[in-house]
Amino acid sequence: MPVRGLVFLLLGAVVIPAFLSIAVGVIALALSKQAVDIVFGVLILCFAVSAIVGGFVSFALLGRSARLAQLQSDFVANISHELRTPIAGIRVLGEAISLGRVEGPDKSREIGDLIVAQAQRLQDLVERILQWRQLEAGVWHMDRQVQSLTPVVDDATRPYLVLPNGGAKLEVNIDPNTPTVFIDRSSMVDVVRNLVDNAMKFCDSGIVEVVVCPRNEGAAIEVRDQGPGIPHSEHKRIFERFYRAPLHLRSNQGAGLGLSIVESLVRDHHGRIEVHSEPGIGSTFVVWLPAAQAPPTRATATSDAQLTNTTSNVADR
Repeated sequence: MPVRGLVFLLLGAVVIPAFLSIAVGVIALALSKQAVDIVFGVLILCFAVSAIVGGFVSFALLGRSARLAQLQSDFVANISHELRTPIAGIRVLGEAISLGRVEGPDKSREIGDLIVAQAQRLQDLVERILQWRQLEAGVWHMDRQVQSLTPVVDDATRPYLVLPNGGAKLEVNIDPNTPTVFIDRSSMVDVVRNLVDNAMKFCDSGIVEVVVCPRNEGAAIEVRDQGPGIPHSEHKRIFERFYRAPLHLRSNQGAGLGLSIVESLVRDHHGRIEVHSEPGIGSTFVVWLPAAQAPPTRATATSDAQLTNTTSNVADR
């Protein structure tokens, strides 16, 4: 149950019995002293209900706090590991160069590529942490304009098309009839890049496909992969802060922030994100954005509109 719901439940458990007790007391005084036993019984019942509901709510809130504390602890451990790994790789490769252990231009080029890859990994992690902190603090600046999603997807996918990772193949398909949207280009590039990066990490082979098309009076961006999938029981958690997929599904990368950032940015654009996943089949993350008109004030699609019929996957594990 959401925190707001728990708070309302707690207030109801206190206020309703109190008013009921007052009402019964007034009625009893109006009738006679013979009603004292009834009043006493009602008071005991009211306060018992308040105690039970209050205890339940307190237990639920404490459970939430403990869970968040555990996630934060895991996050610190994950970040420490993620920072040490590329730094150690850069140090080892740098020592090889400084000690003259690199022979020939081919080997030097290979070492250079490895250093660049590790440095990029470190930079991506630092930028993701800074971005998350800005979103949490509400200071993430957005310059929204009416524009096409084509250049957004091009910017987000170009690194994977120019420098393939040797695993999954990336394909991009954009429907020219897709409507323009009211977005901050940089933020939406981050959304698409995070989703593509998430899919590529879990696909050792096969195809990762990015599809842009019109849908439900807006535009949809689908990122499909053929990864391992994720159990249905984990679907509701994948956009939580610090969440990482179960150990047997995740790669060694990721601090549990990518999908949380994606969900925040999409929500700030008055859009919606959904994931559909079947273990052993693959994943489809779908971002829906309202078509550009005046600056939108809310998402216009109905909550029961289906974004996609494809099966899909998983988290920033």
